[in-house]
Amino acid sequence: EHDEVLSLARSPESFVRLAVLEQSEAPDVVELLMDDDDDTVRTQAAERSIRDRSPEELQAMAQRFGAGVLLALVRQSSTSPELLQFVAERTYRLHRGFDFVLESVLRFDIIRRLASHPNTPARVLEELAEHGMSFPDIRLGLAANPGTPREALKRVALREGPPAVELLLKHPEGQMALLELVQGPPADLERSTLEGWRERLVRLGRLQRLPD
Repeated sequence: EHDEVLSLARSPESFVRLAVLEQSEAPDVVELLMDDDDDTVRTQAAERSIRDRSPEELQAMAQRFGAGVLLALVRQSSTSPELLQFVAERTYRLHRGFDFVLESVLRFDIIRRLASHPNTPARVLEELAEHGMSFPDIRLGLAANPGTPREALKRVALREGPPAVELLLKHPEGQMALLELVQGPPADLERSTLEGWRERLVRLGRLQRLPD
C-alpha cells in the first residue's frame, strides 16, 4: 500500500499529488513532495514538514529544499525574527537581489509576505523599502506593518497614493512620518499631496491648522 502511495506521489498530475499530501503522513512521501516542481505542492509539503522543528532543522531544510520551505516559514505568524532574517537572506541577499526575486512568483510571494509580517526585523523592512518601492504589494505591506521604521514609512508615503496614506494614519509611526514630511517636505512633493496630508493630520490633532 505504501508503494502505491509513493507511486501516486510521483503522478504527473499536481491535483493527484496534492491529494496524496492531504492523505499521507509518511515522512518519505512528504519529503518527496517538498522537492516537487509545482509551487503549491512544494509549499504545502513544506508547511506539513516544518511543524515542531528546531530553528537549526528549519534552516537546513530551507537550504536543501529552497523556496517552498521559505514560503512556508513566512506564512506562519509565529515565525521568529531570526528565522525571517534567514528567509530574507536566502531569498534575495544570497543571490542577485531583487532581479532574481522577480524571476519567480513564489519568491516574490515570500518578499511580499516579509513586508507585512509583524516579526520581520527592521533591517529587512528597511531593505524592502529601499529596493521594493516599485511594487504596490510591498508598499502596502510596509504601510500596514506595525514594525516598519519611520524612515521606511516616509519612502512609502512619497511613492504610494491614498491607500497607503490611510494605512499610515493608523500606524504607530505613520502619523509621525507624515508629520515630518509635512514640516520638511521634499522640493518635488506636489502641493496638493502636501495639503491633503496636512488636513488629515489637523483632523487627528497632530498638527495645528494654519491661519487663513
